[in-house]
Parts: sequence; structure tokens; C-alpha cells
Amino acid sequence: MTTYFVKPNGNNRALGTNISEAWRTIQYAIEHINSGDIIRILPGVYNENIDWRNQGVAPSSEGVILEAHDPKKKPTISGNRVTTYQMRIYDRSHITVKSIRFANYKGAGVLIRAYNKDVTDITFEDCEWYDQQLTTSLVVNNGNTRPVNEFTHNALVFNTRSSQRKMTYVTVRRCSFEKIVTGIYDPPSQGFNQRRTYYNECLTIHGNVNHWLIEECYLDDVSTLGIDVIGTPPTHYDFGLPRYGIIRNNTIKRIRPAINRPGKAIYMDRPGGPILVEGNLTQDDSIAYRPNIEPYRGNSVGHGDIITRNNVFISTGSDTMNTGSGSWGGYEAKSRPLKYIEGHRFAHNVIVNEASGKKYALVWLWCRDTHSRNNVIVHTKRKFLQGAIDPGYSSIVGWDPPPATPDGNNWTSDGNLWWCPTGPEDTAMSWGGRRLYNSYRAYLQGSGQDANSVWGKPIFVDPIRGNYALDSASPGAGVAIPLTQSLNSGTASRTLKVKDARWFCDGWNMVTGDRIKVGDTFATVTNANWETGELNLIESITWQVGDSIYYTHEGQQPSIGLTNTIAGAPIEPPVEPPLPPITTLCKENLLINGDFTNGSAGWEWYTNGTASIKFSDGNAIMYVVDDGGNTQLYQSGFSMIADESYELDFNVYADIEPVSLRVSIHLHNAPYTNLGLDQLIRVDVFKNKIRLTFTATSTTNNARLQFAFTSSSQNIYLDEICLRLAEVGLIPQPLRLIRRGVSPGTVIGTQH
Repeated sequence: MTTYFVKPNGNNRALGTNISEAWRTIQYAIEHINSGDIIRILPGVYNENIDWRNQGVAPSSEGVILEAHDPKKKPTISGNRVTTYQMRIYDRSHITVKSIRFANYKGAGVLIRAYNKDVTDITFEDCEWYDQQLTTSLVVNNGNTRPVNEFTHNALVFNTRSSQRKMTYVTVRRCSFEKIVTGIYDPPSQGFNQRRTYYNECLTIHGNVNHWLIEECYLDDVSTLGIDVIGTPPTHYDFGLPRYGIIRNNTIKRIRPAINRPGKAIYMDRPGGPILVEGNLTQDDSIAYRPNIEPYRGNSVGHGDIITRNNVFISTGSDTMNTGSGSWGGYEAKSRPLKYIEGHRFAHNVIVNEASGKKYALVWLWCRDTHSRNNVIVHTKRKFLQGAIDPGYSSIVGWDPPPATPDGNNWTSDGNLWWCPTGPEDTAMSWGGRRLYNSYRAYLQGSGQDANSVWGKPIFVDPIRGNYALDSASPGAGVAIPLTQSLNSGTASRTLKVKDARWFCDGWNMVTGDRIKVGDTFATVTNANWETGELNLIESITWQVGDSIYYTHEGQQPSIGLTNTIAGAPIEPPVEPPLPPITTLCKENLLINGDFTNGSAGWEWYTNGTASIKFSDGNAIMYVVDDGGNTQLYQSGFSMIADESYELDFNVYADIEPVSLRVSIHLHNAPYTNLGLDQLIRVDVFKNKIRLTFTATSTTNNARLQFAFTSSSQNIYLDEICLRLAEVGLIPQPLRLIRRGVSPGTVIGTQH
């Protein structure tokens, strides 16, 4: 094994084995290495296209690594807006690419393809794609005969040429994709530069790709499709179907629409299954999640076999889950035979729709063997919660009435938490055929579903920091129903037989198997046989017939919604240990009447516009029709000490829709010098426990805490405000907070 070096001012005639004699181009290095070698790229910009197709030695099982010399200073492979590919890897296996930045391309992205040979063991880790205008960003594909500029339209693609070729063991880990415009161009008869962008995909698994993992990636400001999983039928290229895939712990934001196609954060079309989708966070996307079986030229292939769990799906422009934040099955024209999506298990997800129009939080169309359990389903603005074979969709595309109702196809829903602002007596939910129920009660009685479900407004632990688990005081806390039950008993045994094994995953040789709770005992799954219902366990445990089985969870009993606490990719840089719980008890509060038990005592209200305030049940309740440029609730006259650390805790939520709120501490009198806290926060429709930490910039005995409000024509609730000196060792590092609908630096109001 030899390590070679590349640097921008290197020399391809040098030895390449040390930094002083580094090569100049990455392509030259690839053409002159052997299996087992490492190529280390020094910081700088490399204006070249990397072609691993027919160049150099085909890596053996020893592998080849292409990596940054210093992962904190990623080298950039730049295309200078050239309309060509960034990197091609054809028919090569055992390749790892680490800590490389791809930027400034205008053509194809990174294409990994099993063309004439099978491909295995491809890894992209800690790489970045930024500021791209591509026909393809990243594609894993088995190939086809068209030019790459017409075919590939992704940042990163893994693809197989046909179902006769296969690609196995693909990993994309901790990669980021930001500011990506990708797409194919239409019509093809025009010149490349004259075609218009039609649609695009950013990170794609396409064809006969088995055992693949996409985890801890970050996608932001991408057009049309974020993560895309595609299978194709024999009548159209016959790429094959993706199987044994895992999409977990990714953050996907602002997937923008293109032409008439809505932006979709996670999209699957004709997957072969099984596929696990878990722990992902999507925000500001038209459709957050859409697993789908769509015909191509008259043929439908694919099955489903999807486990979707512990995700947070938040959409702003269309249906949240349209399977889509649920399961979209048939997408079939009227004259074609109906194709169902089958074998979907949907549990412990949080689904929030913030769209203004007639868009549902959850849509299910033509599913078989599909079950929804223990999810939080919320619409923050409208009454449209669930569409199951909804008449609106039927009339749009002209589907025939389905041959059976959802429950007739072994399709059930139970144990969920439902909420919308219009209340349970005015909501839109459908189930079975074309039947639409206009209230939650009518839906329960007419559908026979959700007998153990709950209606109520959820309280999340800390959504500002990404924790969408239910607070212990929330409706739905501690009342989740079992996923399934045991069919046998065992004493110090490792073979558990269950009623429905499709809830569980053994990791498919990519990750550790599920951690589950059997009765009162926790165990780890090493093999899940979905046909026989048998689960093999690492631990020897004892259980009885009929014992309840859950995913592992925190607390005594599992709650509806997330069983783990954080969805999405880890925040970078790593976060300090979590904050201690924010309690209602506030010791040494620097403020007077922070819980409003004495009404307005200690507080002042000011507005230049049309706004009102009242105090009820320990809350300050603000209603702002017009903020007039300056509407605020404030308290002044308390002391602060320079260079001391402080914590500000408070609870806040809105009645109807999210709104922004500026929180600041400054001198009470002119020149109103800020004292270290000036932060714009998002106020959700759920009660949030907010903690802000800061260091005082000067000493004063006349500081002012100010909450500045914007026009929203709804009630804003504020309570349990506590300002105190921070305890030593508990101050966290600043977080990269995820915001929706608020631009950084937005000014709300002026000083008074």
C-alpha cells in the first residue's frame, strides 16, 4: 500500500509519494495507482473532470481511497461552469471518496455505474456538492446508451445498465448538497443550452442497486427532488429495482418545485424493497415524503415493503406525505390495471402540514398490507388531515373507483394523535372508496379505524433544537399502542415469533438490527423473517404468548410520535451535552412576576399599531392585528454583570400559524445598547419550551428584556419567563438552528 499526494502546484513528473513531490492532477493520480493505494489531495481548486471509467487499475478488494489531506480543508474539484461531468466511476469496485468538495459545474454530476461489470463497495463520505447547475448531481445507475448530458440529471447517481448488472454495498454518509439546480432538458431536439430545465434529482439510487445506505446527509436549496429511489420496468431500459436500502438521519430542506412538479424531499418510484426510512427531518418542501408505484409506458413494477418510522415530515406547499407523507399507491391511468403499493409499515412519525390550500397532511392511495401506527398528524392552518382514496385526487386524474376499501386490502390506521385548528367537529378525513368525513367523530364511526387514537394539540419537547418527541404533558404521551404481539413463549430463548414481523429490520448487512422491547425486556434483532414472522435476537430473553412489542423508547411507556428524540442529520459542530430539562420552577429569577400569576405586575405593554394584551391562567396573551413597526412586551430595571453567563427560559406558542418573535435584552434608556441577547425565534402552534443562553456585554442596573411581536391576527401565548445566572458547565455551544419562513437578520420593530 502506497500513499500518493496531489497539490495544485505539483508536478505530474514527480514521484508523488510525499508532499514536496506531489502530483499536479487528480486524474493523473488515478491513472497511476494500484489496488490498496491512497490518494491524498491537498487544499486548493482543481479544474478537472475525474474519469474512473476506463483509466488505471481496476481496484481489487483491497480498495482505493481518494481523500482530502486535511478533512477540515476540503479540496475543490471545480468545473468552471463547463457543461460536462464531475466524476465518472464505471465498472470499478472498492472505491472510497472522502472529504472532497464538488463545485461550480454546469452539466452532469458524479455518476457511478455498473455498465459491463457488477460493482460493489462504493463509499462517499464527508463530501460536499455546492452551487451546481447540473443535469445530474449524484447518480448511482446501471447505465444506458444516451449521452451523459441528456441522461444524468443529478448531483450524485448510483445506476445499473440493466437488471442483468448489479451494484451492491453503496454508502453515502455525512455528505452535503446545497444550492443545487439539476434537471433534464426538454425538448431534446433543441440544443443543450437552449433547453429548459424540466425536473431534476439530487441524490439518486437507480436500478438494480442492493444494500445501500444514505445517512446523516444535509440537503438544502435543491430543485424538484432531494433523495430519489427509482426502479424501471423491462419495457423501458430494464434497469431493475433498488432493494435493501436505508435512508436515515438526513436533513432535507427547501426542495424547490420546477415547472409543474412540486419539490419532494424523499421520493421513491417503483422500489423493489425492502427499504427503511427513519430518523429524517424534512422542512420547507412541497411534499415531504412520497413512496410511489407509477407506471412507465403502461407497465408497473415494484412492490413496496417499506418501513417508515421516527421521521419528522414538515411541508409548506402541498400534501406532507403523499404515499406522499403516507403512501401513494396506484398512480394509474383509467384504462390501465391498478397497481398497489404493498407491505408499508408507517409508525412513530411526526407529520406537519403548513400549507394554506386544500392540501392534506397524510394521503394514502391504493395500498395493500399497509398499517399506520402511533403517528402525530397535524395541519397547522386548514382542516385537511387525511385523504385515503380521496375523491379530489380521483377526479383530477380520472381513476376508476378502487376494487376494494382500504381495510378490505388489510390497510389499517390506529394509535395516532390528530390535530388541526378547526377542531374535531370540522375536519376533512376520508377512508374507503370516495367517502369523505367532515368531522373526526364521523370518521371514527364510519371508517372503523383509529379506535385507540387521540385528538389533541401536541406539545413537543424542544422543536427549536430539533426534538419533536412529545412532552410528558402532551396529549398522546405514554399511550402508544403495541406494534405487534408475540405468538410463542420463550425462556432464555433467542427465537421470537410475532404476528407481524414487517415492522422490524435486521440491518440488511448495512447497520445494526433493531432494538425492540418485548414485554418488559429489551433485545436486538439479528434476523427478521417477514414471511415466517420469526425474529432472531442477540440476547437470550424470556417472554410470554401475547406480550406487546414496541420499538425501544425512553421512559416507562412509549409515546405516540418519535421514540427517539432527534430527527435529521447531526448538527455540526458537535453539540455539547444536552441541556437539563426546563422546569416550571425558576430559582433566583431576575424578573418580577415571570409566570404572570399577578397579571401585568412588573410588565409594560407598548404598541404603535393595533394590538391588545390580556392575562389569563398564568399566560400573557397578545393579539396583534398591525404591529405599527413597534409592538412589544417588556420589563426593565433589573441588573446584569459584564462577562457573566445568563439563561432565559420561557414558553411560547401561536394559535393558528407559525410567526416570528424577536427577543432581546438592552439598556432601558437611549442609546438602547444591546447587552448580549438579540435573537429572532420561530413561534410554532405547539407549546415550545425555549432556552436562550448568552453572556452580558456590560454591567448595568437598568436592563430591559423585550419581546417584539409582528402582525399575525392570532393569539400569541407567553408564560413561565425566567432570567437567571447560568449554572457553570451547563452553557451549550451555539447551535445551527433550523428555521422556516424567517430570513436571518430580519428586523422586527424598533426601540421604544
